[in-house]
Parts: sequence; structure tokens; C-alpha cells
Amino acid sequence: MNNSTALRTSTDASLLERVRRLEFAGQHEAALALLDAEAKLSPRLEAIRGTLLIFTGDRLRARIALTNALARGYRPALAALSSLQRLEGEPRDALLELSECDLEACDDFERANLEREVGLLHEERDALDEARIWLERGWRSALLGTFGQYQLAGIAQALG
Repeated sequence: MNNSTALRTSTDASLLERVRRLEFAGQHEAALALLDAEAKLSPRLEAIRGTLLIFTGDRLRARIALTNALARGYRPALAALSSLQRLEGEPRDALLELSECDLEACDDFERANLEREVGLLHEERDALDEARIWLERGWRSALLGTFGQYQLAGIAQALG
């Protein structure tokens, strides 16, 4: 790793933590302002930007950001894109194409989001046993991850 790559990775990690803290404090506009001040976002930060845009109600720009993150190879963006598609009443079949490799490439927070969305998709299709398996996986991932405490209520609600 060269010095500029190491610096960028460190900067991304610092920015990610500041953005997540604002996001979970409900300060979505402030988190977006931090991201929008950056000249170029990594695919991961672009996906987080898309999630924040969903929270602020800007679904069109959210879709663009999430699609861009996916096009740049960031598969965890599928979770937020799936949430957006669920809100819009659109098909979410892309989630069924997730592989274990996709999940292994995620951190625990991202993995919990994906597992929750896959569980909700199975629930919508009345595949309740499969839904429970995925939601329980999401619960375990959330317990392991940084900021996972913010995911537990949504997963618990889905588990019933």
C-alpha cells in the first residue's frame, strides 16, 4: 500500500465514524454535508450517502448513489437499495443472488443489514422458516458489530 492509499483509507475510516455518529444521532443533513464536502467518495461512503438520502426523503438521488456504489463493486449497497425498493413497492430479487462471498466481504454492520433485508424478503414471500434463519443471522451480526446496537430493534421487530 503506498502512502496516498494509506492516507485515503485512514481518512475514509475517520469520515465513516463521524458520519455514522451523526447518522445514529438522527442528524442526517449534517452527515450528508460531511460527505458532500468530499471531492470524491469511496464506493462505501457513496452507499452510506445513498442511505442518508433515503432518510431525508430524496429517493431519486439515493437510488443514483446506491446504483453508483454497486456499479463500483460495493455489494453491501444492495441492502440500502433493497430497502429503497421495498419502500417503492418494487421487486427485490437481486437480494436472492447474494453469495456467502458477498457477506464475508462485509463488516458486521453491513452484513447485518443485508441479512435483515434478505430475511424481510423471505417474509414477504411467506417463506417464514427461511426468513427466521436470515433474521437470526442478522441479529448475531449486529451483536458483533460496531454500531450494531442501532440495528437490533429493527431486527427484533421483524423477528416478532
